[in-house]
Formats: sequence, structure tokens, C-alpha cells
Amino acid sequence: MKPVNSLFHSFLIVICGFLISTTGWVHSQTFALGPWKQLYLKGLLRLESLYRSQETILKSSRTEFPSLSFFSGELQLESKSYIWHPNFLLVNLDVKYNPAKQYERFLVIPDRSEVRTLEGGGFQTTFFNQKPIFITFFGNYAHNFINRESLISTESVRRNWGGVLSIRNKFLPMIFNFNQGRWEQEEIPTGRIFKNYEKRFQARFTKAFSSLDEHQFTISSESFLRDYTGFTPIKNEFTTIFLKNRFFFNKKKETSLNSVIQFHQLTGFSEYDRLQIYESFVWKLPINFRLQSNYQFWKFNQEVVRFNQHNFSNRLEHRLFLSLRTTLYNEYSYLDHSSYKETINLGGISFNYRKKIPTGLLSLHYEIRERREDRDGASIVVQIVNEQHELRDGSPVLLRNPYVIPNTVIITDPTETIIYQENVDYILIERGNFLEVQRIPGGQIENGATVYIDYQVSRQDTYKFNSLFKSYGGNISLFKHAIELYYRASNQDYNNVELFNEQVLKFFNQKIWGGKIAIGFLSGGVEYDDFRSNIVPYRSLRYFINATGSLNGKFQFAIIGDRKHIELTEDNEKQIFTDITGKTVYNIGRLSKINLEGSLRLQEGARVDLNLVTFRGELSVLYRQVILSSGFEIFRRDFFAEKINYNGLYLRVERRF
Repeated sequence: MKPVNSLFHSFLIVICGFLISTTGWVHSQTFALGPWKQLYLKGLLRLESLYRSQETILKSSRTEFPSLSFFSGELQLESKSYIWHPNFLLVNLDVKYNPAKQYERFLVIPDRSEVRTLEGGGFQTTFFNQKPIFITFFGNYAHNFINRESLISTESVRRNWGGVLSIRNKFLPMIFNFNQGRWEQEEIPTGRIFKNYEKRFQARFTKAFSSLDEHQFTISSESFLRDYTGFTPIKNEFTTIFLKNRFFFNKKKETSLNSVIQFHQLTGFSEYDRLQIYESFVWKLPINFRLQSNYQFWKFNQEVVRFNQHNFSNRLEHRLFLSLRTTLYNEYSYLDHSSYKETINLGGISFNYRKKIPTGLLSLHYEIRERREDRDGASIVVQIVNEQHELRDGSPVLLRNPYVIPNTVIITDPTETIIYQENVDYILIERGNFLEVQRIPGGQIENGATVYIDYQVSRQDTYKFNSLFKSYGGNISLFKHAIELYYRASNQDYNNVELFNEQVLKFFNQKIWGGKIAIGFLSGGVEYDDFRSNIVPYRSLRYFINATGSLNGKFQFAIIGDRKHIELTEDNEKQIFTDITGKTVYNIGRLSKINLEGSLRLQEGARVDLNLVTFRGELSVLYRQVILSSGFEIFRRDFFAEKINYNGLYLRVERRF
């Protein structure tokens, strides 16, 4: 790959010289005919250095003290031009160069240095931009070289190119996309090579016969080939057919029929096909009634697993003036799995009432629903995928299914690109037949963050039960939300149970009282939660105070204090969570400011003992189009007798033109 490296350097020099020598650092929107006219040329030059050190004291009293020094530079240039006229040919060019060096020092393993070089560029050309038919071609290139002293060196090259053909007309608008990419990475000392090739083609057609209908048809084909030295190559082809139709029955588009049909087929190393159908009818009825009926169908075929699922649902809503909203709903679901059959019936009604009262607002709500579930099949291990939860400190989170196999739990962020680590980012606690998840402060999971959880459960072969859920409560807000009082209650019970172990059913009765007062820049409140259940019963008391404000438009501050006492009544455990966070911003000028923020977290109780302190600051100054930023970060954590002391400093100089 070395010749490619020298070739790109030559290409980079030529392109940079060409961009700089054409019309200079200008921004022009005046169109004039000519063989080459530049609309703008802009760029970025950045230098950055940082230093980090961390002391880790393990439970065994062993101490680790790694430190890191890092220096990087970045140059980016972007140009937009046209040939003869913008509607004939637009040309976008960009190049970037990002060298970096990193040096790490350790006490117990050899020191190592690392040199990184990232360089790349791309182009995009568009013919006939404002015409009924326009064509776009694009290409991108990136070259990355990493040299880790005493370890390994890797060099990777990414290329992708393609085009778009768009045909705009009133009869049948259509768009065709083609994209092809290659990623090759070589471990230089070992000679091992990883290759990844991708191809993607998509055609999309849209049509409307009148103002009361919309139609879209899309077909796409993708192929992937991954080959790594010493392993079996993996090749897959993925085909998707998508059809969407929408019909409106009046000019206001208040009554409509929506249809979506989607088919996926994967062939090659792994194979499956999936068919999804979604039909929805929305009908606006007289005297403020609204009806929505849905039908969904899923069909999945794989070598091991096959299933068909039908789901019907109806929702009737009525609004009385602006005060009372009433909703009546039902749902029926039937699943025919290769290992079991399952039927679910659900129905309920809810009321939401809002009324202005002297100096404030009154809100009331009530809901009741019944669910009947009937399953007949063999005892199997079932894979649960993308179960969504919000991990908030002081609020127990149980996985929704009992009999979880703990070593199968995988927790990711919503993009599924970050995989969190047990005992680093979260911990698992057995609660009877259920499993509780708690985040670890100081890990990668932020307080209140949404996570996706995959896991396997051992499902019982046959069961039947009815569950009844009730929820009601009210809220009073006075003097423009200066005073708020609220009460919420919910209850879940079961009957007609035919189940091997009834302990897996979640019986609970919850009552919450709370209030809040806001005076000027100060606000505070208290909340009591009584949760009685056969799984994780608890009582909690939470109180908080906030102070936010601004002085002369230049100085802003925010201080938040929160303390929560939790008593796990069945386990006779007590936990206390204390949080104090603060942030200040002082604006020196239009783009110059000082930021300071810090937080303190104290946790007391079995399996949650923690002391955590974070503090960071940053100074940003703009001087003659140069942005200078410097800052620091301090992190102290004591969790289960393991201590981490972290310090960081950085300096960044940036110039945009």
C-alpha cells in the first residue's frame, strides 16, 4: 500500500495548489458564464495537544499509573465551483490531512508510542442541477496509517464511489442510486489482510394520481463480502422491496387509508426472508370522534426459526370541548411460532381531564385495561432483542421477562454501536426470578440514558393468565406553576392463572405523592413513592432544590441538588443517593467565554457504595479569527474499594477561513 500513500501526497499537493491558485479565499454567489468559476473556498487549520494521567488503586492495593501525551494537527479544504453555469456542472472538492502522535507510559508494562496519519479527500459533480434530469457522481478516499511501537502497525484504505440519476416529472418521478465501496486493512508485521467490499443499488419511484393519493415503490439490492486472512470469507446479498400507498377521503386529509408492504431477503452465508404488512385506517367522525384501526402481519422464515404473527388494534377517541379526552381501545395478537403458539387479547379505557381553576390548572386521569395471555408450546430458550429501558439512578429497572440467562445479557446504546461492559458500565442483580440492571456512575452510561438490552430467557411451555391494570391520579398547578401538587397511583393484579410458577407474575400497588415550589430563580420539591410488589418492593423519599439564573446576560449559573432515600423492604436494605451538580458560564465577548462545571455523587448501601467527583473547565478566546481553547478535567471515583484518580489537560488552536 506504500505506493498509494505517495500517490495521494502528490494528489493532495496538486489539489491544494489548484484550489488556492484559482480565485483566492473568496465567497461569490454572482453567476457568470465561463470555463471555470469558483463559488467559494473555505478551510480549517487546527492544532491540538493533550495530557492525561490516571492512578488506579485496586482492591488488592496494587497501583497502576498510566499516562498519555497526544499531539495532532488537522488541515481541511473545501471548494465549490461550476463549469460554464451552475445548472450545467457543479463541482465540490474537499481534502483533509490529519497527522497525530501519541505516547503512553506505564509502570508495569513497556511504554509505547503511536503515530497516526489520516488523509483523504472526495469529490461530487452534479450535471443539470435545476433540470428535469440531473446526474451526480461522487467519490471518496481515506488512507489511515497507525504505527504502534513494539506492537503492530496497520494501514487501511477506504474507497467508495457511485452516482445518482434523478428524473423529475409529473407522470412518474424516479431516482436511481448506486454506491460501491472497498475497505482494505493490512497488519504490516504479520501480513494479515482484512477486506470488505460493498455494492448497493436502489431504485425509487413515486406517483400521485391526484391530490388525494400518494404512492412510493422502492427496490434495493446490497451485497457484502468480508474476507480476513485465516478465516472463511463471508458473502451475503440483501434484497428489499418496499411499497407504500396512502389514500385520502376528503380535502382536509382527515380520513385516510395507509398501506405499507416490505419484503426482505438475505442469501449467502446466513439466510432468511421477512415479510411485513401494515394497514391503517384513520376516520374522523362527527361530534369530535376519531377512529383508528390497524392491522399488522409479520412472516419470518429462517433455517431454525419460523413464525407468523397477526395483530389487530382499534382506538376510538373523543374530545369534549378542550377539557375531557376519552379513549377506548382494544388489541388482538396471534403468534404462530415454530416452537409455540401465543394469543393476547387486550382492552381498556382512559380519561384525561384538564380544567382551568382560579389561579391555576387542574388535571385528572384514569385508565383501566385488561390483558389476557394464552401460550401453548414447548419449553425453549427465547432470544429477546432490543428491549428498551431508561437507566436512572435510584429507580430500579427490571428486565421484563423472568428466568433470564445472565451471561447472555448484552447492553448497547440506541445506535447499537457502543457495547457496554458489565461491572464497568453496569451491574446485574438477581431479584427472585427477575434480573435488575443498574448503571455504574463514572461508566459510559449517562444517568437517565436510554439503552437497548438483548438477552435470552428460558420460557415455560404452557401458561394462561388474565392481568388487570389500573392507573389514576391528579395534578394541581397554581400561580403560573409556582406551586404544583400531584398524586399518582397504579395497581396490577392477576386472575384465572394457569402457570407453573406464579411468582414470575409482577403484582404491584404503587402510590406517589409529590409537590414543588418555585420562587424566582429557586425551586424545590419533595416526592414519596410507596411501591408494594412481590418482586422488588420499596419505599423512597426524594427531595431536591434547583437554582438557575443570569446576571447582565454575561454570567449564567445552574446548581441542582438531589437526595433520595430508598428502602428495599423485602431485603431490609437501605440506599441513599446524593447528587450535587453545578455549571457556570461567563461570556467575555461574542465568541470568548469561560465554562466551569462540576458534580458530586455519593451512594450508600449494599452493592452501590460510591464516591464520585468530576470537575472540568474551559477557556475559549477568539482573537483575529483564531480560536484558542484550553481546559482541564478532574475525575475521582471510589467504587467497591477501587479508586480512580484522573487528570487531564488540553490546548487547541483553530483557524477557519
